[in-house]
Parts: sequence; C-alpha cells; structure tokens
Amino acid sequence: MITNSTTEPIVFKQEFSPKNGWFNYGLAITILLIVILVLAKKYKSKPLGPIGCQLIEKKHLGNKTVVYVIEYQQQRFLLADNQHALAIHNVGARPSLDGIKS
Repeated sequence: MITNSTTEPIVFKQEFSPKNGWFNYGLAITILLIVILVLAKKYKSKPLGPIGCQLIEKKHLGNKTVVYVIEYQQQRFLLADNQHALAIHNVGARPSLDGIKS
C-alpha cells in the first residue's frame, strides 16, 4: 500500500471576505439618490396662492408692546404682542343692534 502524504491542508470551502470596491459604494449612493428624487417629486410642495394676511395698522404702545390690526380671509383681528405674551382678538364681527330698543 502506498501512502501519499502532503503537508498542505485540504481546502473544502473558501473563506468569505467581502470585496469592498468603489462599484458597491457608487451603486448604493446612486440608489439612495434615486429614492430621494422620487420622494421629493412625490411630496413636492404645492405653490402657495396669494397670502390672505394683510397688515392694516401697527401701533407701538411702549418699549416692547406693539398692537397690530390685521385682516385674514376677510376678517379683522387685533394682535397684541409684548415680551411676555401674544394675544389675538377678532374685531371683524360687530354685534348686531337689532335686538336693542331705545
């Protein structure tokens, strides 16, 4: 009987080693850019129409207190602003005097 001995190991399976190349990175970046462009086109903001808010009058009451009269969607509002608070009051609707008898 003849025995043949070798000192080299028998390789049944190659070891896995990921091949990091520029092609893989370029492909991933290209796919991400395509996804971003598709989503941006899908959720594109619609152009805004004319702004419905118009400043009617502005009055300074003190160093840090300002009162504005603004008109928004055919209604007038009184807007008071100071360093501590912001208040808004609808002044467009006036009470009716039909129910008052003189």
